[in-house]
Amino acid sequence: MATPSTPRAMEAASAPPTKMGSTRFGAPTSRNSSKGVLDSASTWIPNNSTRIMETTLPAGRGRSGRHAVPSQEERVPHRVHSSHVAFSPVARRARTPPACPCPGRVGAVRDRASLRRYAALVVSGRRPLLVLLGAVLAAVTGCANGTLSAAAPEAGTSTTVQPVDIGTAQGPLRARPEVAASRHSGPEGPDGPAPGKGARGEGTEPGGGIEGAERTGRAPATTGRRGPGDALAHVCPTLPDRDTAPAPPALVAALYAQLANPAFAGTVVGASVWVEGYGEVLASHADEPLVIASNQKLLTALGTLAALPPSTRFTTEVVATGPVVDGVVHGDLVLVGGGDPTLTTHGPHSLASLVDQLLVAGVRGVTGSLVADESRYPGQRAAPGWPADYTPAYVGPMSALMVDDNRHRWDDAYLADPALGNGELFRAVLGGAGIAVAGPTRTGPAAAGATTVASLASPTVGELIGLMLLDSDNEVAELLTREVGVAAGGDGSTEAGTTALADALEDELCVGLADGWSDGSGLSWTDLRSARELRTLLQLAGTQPDWAAIEAGLPVAGRTGTLVNRFIGTPAQGNLRAKTGYLAHVRSLSGTLTTAGGRDVVFAILVNGPGADPSVDALDALVATLAADAS
Repeated sequence: MATPSTPRAMEAASAPPTKMGSTRFGAPTSRNSSKGVLDSASTWIPNNSTRIMETTLPAGRGRSGRHAVPSQEERVPHRVHSSHVAFSPVARRARTPPACPCPGRVGAVRDRASLRRYAALVVSGRRPLLVLLGAVLAAVTGCANGTLSAAAPEAGTSTTVQPVDIGTAQGPLRARPEVAASRHSGPEGPDGPAPGKGARGEGTEPGGGIEGAERTGRAPATTGRRGPGDALAHVCPTLPDRDTAPAPPALVAALYAQLANPAFAGTVVGASVWVEGYGEVLASHADEPLVIASNQKLLTALGTLAALPPSTRFTTEVVATGPVVDGVVHGDLVLVGGGDPTLTTHGPHSLASLVDQLLVAGVRGVTGSLVADESRYPGQRAAPGWPADYTPAYVGPMSALMVDDNRHRWDDAYLADPALGNGELFRAVLGGAGIAVAGPTRTGPAAAGATTVASLASPTVGELIGLMLLDSDNEVAELLTREVGVAAGGDGSTEAGTTALADALEDELCVGLADGWSDGSGLSWTDLRSARELRTLLQLAGTQPDWAAIEAGLPVAGRTGTLVNRFIGTPAQGNLRAKTGYLAHVRSLSGTLTTAGGRDVVFAILVNGPGADPSVDALDALVATLAADAS
């Protein structure tokens, strides 16, 4: 039998027979189809195989300068019942893939629900009115890029999205600098330092203090709006045709030899590796949906930047329900959570900072109660797919009012009602500063019309994304998810947030996503994605202006974040930027690098199975082999 000569042929030759009901990718539609490259004109329909896996819980991790909690990469063995982790059959997201813009972004408007969502974006300033009018026209006429679109496909059939060619000569990892400069206001570019936890500013809101503005309901996030031209200028990205030659047989053989490492025994390795000039050079179970662990944070970052301006901030407020006379609040003092995941008890961005503002304003006492308001989100403490033990080991109980990750107490009462516990914490800080509160501590929403007496804004969304990616911060990931849901008009639940994130990412990249988006952090065992889909999403995102914010936040091999101790002494050190992922029996690594020969690389590698834990060295050796290629 002849030896397969291409990655696709190798994958097909080595793959087990396809299970009944599974669906593989159709024929690629780009000029790269002979090399097996999936581009944005394809849709993802994963097979619906079902697996049962076990898990081990890592200990919770904390932020520097806050509370000493082991890193997320440190594990505490714990058996989780298999009912928590059974893979449900995966179907494609029940949502028609977006058509291309007509005009601007109106390809994102496909039905009445989308039209309502688009109208909300217009009201919030995220989209101009002209685009909404075009959207109405598109919805009525079926217009797509100036022509009448074909009839909608029958239920259950796959569709193909024909993206608008952006005509760029830039590589798939390079954002257009002239657009990026005007659009991105988050962390520094790819060569600058990634924002860290110690880089938080005071973020005090102007207008705070005793003469603060009246409250009229839920406080919106403080946003820096993008100009209307951004929406009109957006076109669907495509992958440039940069696959010009067959991959060197020596490179392909070396990569497949690494894939045969005995350390991968007992695992399913989903891998898709694209090299500039060669196309996809490695494909292993590339279309099989696998648990991606914290690689989910890549999708959360991409979806968040598609939904919110990177300058958006989330504000924690202290409001008074009565007048302040001679330094005494005649009414309740209310601590209002605004979705800031970085608030601490003490330090430069803390409850103590809010108390300092009260002291400057002359507040010395409160006649009423101290109230903790977390009404921005529903009382959902965990996301779908999380075993009960994950809180607080992996992540604190979710709330719009988060202090010290909501992991400064581990008792059952606090885990059930963290807002009350955080109110007590605020009371203690007030008392330490000499501000006495006569009434009890309780929870509830702030009354409309209450006056803001102190406020504190979070780091920007761009900075939060850098923090989330660098340190694999679960709390930041989950609160960003909920805030995207709130911005889209949802109720602040995880489900509303994941729906809004997926919609925003589909609209931004003009793709149709497979099902499998359950939370923002990747803690859920139902966060499923195929390696080829994940790699292609990264490639498409690399053509967008906001990619600089993603790339700046990713850990650098042997230098920063969760990769600080990996790839040391290899060609990947200081070169590879990638997101790590870990759950018991799950290891993942996805990102970008430049080979020794100067070629851009985009890859996604997902390892699932009982042998995943000891396979990290083998995974790193595979990526290091790729980085060493001098062709």
